[in-house]
Amino acid sequence: MTLRGLIDSLHQNLAAATEQVHDEQAARLAGADAVYQQRIFDRNAINSVMKALVIDEQAQIARTQKVRQSIIELAGTEVDSFDKLVRSVSLGAIISTISQSSAVIVELAHTEIAKSIQPVLHVNIVERLQKQYDANPSGLKAFVSGLYEKSGTMLQYNKTEVDRSVANNQGGSVGTAKTVAVFLPECESQKNFHASLTRMFEEQKDPASDTVVATGKLSNEIVIMKIASLMPVRFIESLPVLRRHYDGLLADFNESHLLHSAGNGKRLPPLYARTSAEVASQAKRKPYRLIAHLLQMIRSRENRVTGETEWVFVYEDDGLPTDRVLNGRNWSAVFDGDQKDDLQKMIEAEVTRHIASTLQHRDDKTKLIGDFDAFARKTLVDNGGFTDDPGYKAIVALKPQIRDIIGLPAATAQAA
Repeated sequence: MTLRGLIDSLHQNLAAATEQVHDEQAARLAGADAVYQQRIFDRNAINSVMKALVIDEQAQIARTQKVRQSIIELAGTEVDSFDKLVRSVSLGAIISTISQSSAVIVELAHTEIAKSIQPVLHVNIVERLQKQYDANPSGLKAFVSGLYEKSGTMLQYNKTEVDRSVANNQGGSVGTAKTVAVFLPECESQKNFHASLTRMFEEQKDPASDTVVATGKLSNEIVIMKIASLMPVRFIESLPVLRRHYDGLLADFNESHLLHSAGNGKRLPPLYARTSAEVASQAKRKPYRLIAHLLQMIRSRENRVTGETEWVFVYEDDGLPTDRVLNGRNWSAVFDGDQKDDLQKMIEAEVTRHIASTLQHRDDKTKLIGDFDAFARKTLVDNGGFTDDPGYKAIVALKPQIRDIIGLPAATAQAA
């Protein structure tokens, strides 16, 4: 690198360090570093101290020279070229040196200036509030209430979802709960006001929350921490907007596969808790598909183009047979898998119509239950003959629903 390049690099580091230190100073005096923070300080007192620092021109020159000297000393005494100088004086080192030197200078200058002007460093927040609110109880009450309102999250809850109970709902059964911790620093010189401030925080708390006032570690800060209980995401009021977006992406084949870690997400636990209507609809899928299979409305055939086995739903449209191909290459995939919503609704509607038109007689219904029993026995044999097999037990569990759909009470109910 040329001499000019080395000098330019050093100049850029010095300029960047100065700008970053200046920006950090401005951020400290801003209203907040983040939306969840609120700064409370006497800006007039700070301005007075800063003005006093600037007005004393000779002292200002001396302080500036000290900072410059600290940067010069940063390079050391063994530097005999600009190349070594640039390598030894990094941006981080310059920033650290400026910050440390400035901190020492500010401490010394503040100590001197505070003899005649209100101090702004090392002032306990409780002392500061005492000067402002000791004779203004209503103002202190408004101040504390304002802090509570501005702290924590701003989530709105959907009461219907909070009150709704769904299967395996251990997390949601407790509803929502909030815990609030207020960390208030100790202040030996203002014990009475400290007690009043503590009492005010306890009185102004949200009745629905558990609030604890504890001792804070930082003398210049009051920290309010709100913690909401772990809860189902469905409790959040704005969730329907996100769900509509998710469902829109889910309807697109490519997007649905990009969204999930496994396939299109159909075999993963549902991202959103199903509504009561969705739960009821989900419960009807397998019974209706099995009835359709027993009635030969769902059956397999060979695809005339590929020769592969495919499964179809056969029904009548305007008095003539027609069919629709189902998702799945075998019965298990057809039975357990997802079908298009309109196709599932058609299966349920056509099965209901078929039962109403051809299964009016009790003997016909009894025969269908006999076909179900035969199907269940075949499932038992295919699964090794173990009655505790999950596949067999799942089929047996459908029998009451199938009886209900076709309108055939259980034998014990008929005897009664």
